[in-house]
Amino acid sequence: MKAVSTSYELETGDIEVMSNLTSITANVHRISRLEAVKGKKTESPAKVYLDLKVQPHPEHLPSVLGETEELDLVLSPEDALEIGILMVAMGLEDKSQLEVDGIFKRLFELTCELHQ
Repeated sequence: MKAVSTSYELETGDIEVMSNLTSITANVHRISRLEAVKGKKTESPAKVYLDLKVQPHPEHLPSVLGETEELDLVLSPEDALEIGILMVAMGLEDKSQLEVDGIFKRLFELTCELHQ
């Protein structure tokens, strides 16, 4: 049996990725969910992936991050849900009721699409 994958292309604004040594700027260009293969025991069940493209740094960084072109953020579905709920709540903080209604409508439509 094959693993099932769902992907969405998107373009985000700049996302700052920081470490204790430096920072880089990246943009999410795809979010995917890869399901575990049904009937097969695996150490890595379903995961949610955010694929980020790193923008060239204006100055050469003498580190591993300085040469990085792509990053992946890999989350369990449970962590993606909890982080996502908190991020949505924080993002809605200064939206109008009309904007909030539109976002919840879009969330409902995406949820229906993913569960068909």
